[in-house]
Amino acid sequence: MPTSGIPVPPSILEEWVQNFRNNKDLGFLTENATISLQQLENFITEAKQKYFSDFNALKIYFIRYAVKASNNNIEKEDSKDISKPSLVLVPFKNNDSQTWRGEDLITDETIFLLPFCNPENPSNNVDETGLCPPKCGRGSTSPGK
Repeated sequence: MPTSGIPVPPSILEEWVQNFRNNKDLGFLTENATISLQQLENFITEAKQKYFSDFNALKIYFIRYAVKASNNNIEKEDSKDISKPSLVLVPFKNNDSQTWRGEDLITDETIFLLPFCNPENPSNNVDETGLCPPKCGRGSTSPGK
């Protein structure tokens, strides 16, 4: 059965996050990100099954993938072998609703997460996400349309 998220070692998530944090000089050209309601609902259901009551929030990380070339899902930065900014949703245990301090949830030394437009998406993973650019849709690009 296809999944809506993927398990990755924490080191992979950390690499993606550092690719973003260590390259702030490149700017942030991604205009928006979208996800199908079905994939988001399935991801939340799968995460609840994995983490039970510990899962009470989602953390959104800004990331950049290591890539050698642009593809239909993600564009590569011209000057480096990393992607334009993307994001990933991570199940999170919020321990303090005032400061939002908590922890990313890890099971069996992996983090189950939902990456947007992962260029190395596993074949058993549904990817109904989009980043603009390159997927800017049709019609108006005005906010709310």
